[in-house]
Amino acid sequence: MASDHESKLMSLTEMVARVPDGAALALGGSFLHRGPFAFVRELIRQDFVNAFEKVDALISPTSPVPAFKLGERTADPLQMYLADIFTIAANLAGICGISVPCGFAEVDGHRLPIGLQLLGKPLDEARILQTAHAYEQSTEWHKARPPIAATAQNIQP
Repeated sequence: MASDHESKLMSLTEMVARVPDGAALALGGSFLHRGPFAFVRELIRQDFVNAFEKVDALISPTSPVPAFKLGERTADPLQMYLADIFTIAANLAGICGISVPCGFAEVDGHRLPIGLQLLGKPLDEARILQTAHAYEQSTEWHKARPPIAATAQNIQP
C-alpha cells in the first residue's frame, strides 16, 4: 500500500502528465504555490530545512550550462527555462541566495562565464552576503570579463 506522500506524489505526476506541453512552463513555477502542487513545494522546503540543520550555507552551480551567447536560445524557451533550473528551488523554498562569478568555460572557442550559487536559511541574507564577499575577496573571478562578441547583426529579436 502506498504511503500518503507516495499517493500525493502519484497524483501530482498524473496531473503533470495531463497538462498540455508547455503550459506548466508558461506558469513559470507559480503552479506549485496552490492546490495539490503545494505539497511538492513543501517537500522542497523541508529538504532545505533538513540540510540547514547540518550546514550554514549550500553551494551549487547557478546553471547546469555555461552562459549562452546573446540571443542564442530565444527560439527555444524550454532551453532558456532549463538554464535557470538550479535557481528555482530557492524561490520555492523561501530561502535566500546569491550568484557570484566563479570562472569561465570554453565553448566553441568562446569564454563564457560560470556562476556559483550560495544558498542560505530563510532571512539569513547577511550570512550569505558575508560568504559571497569572502569568496570574492579570496578569488579574482569577479574582476574578469569575457570578450564581448555580440553585434547588432547577430542578436535575434
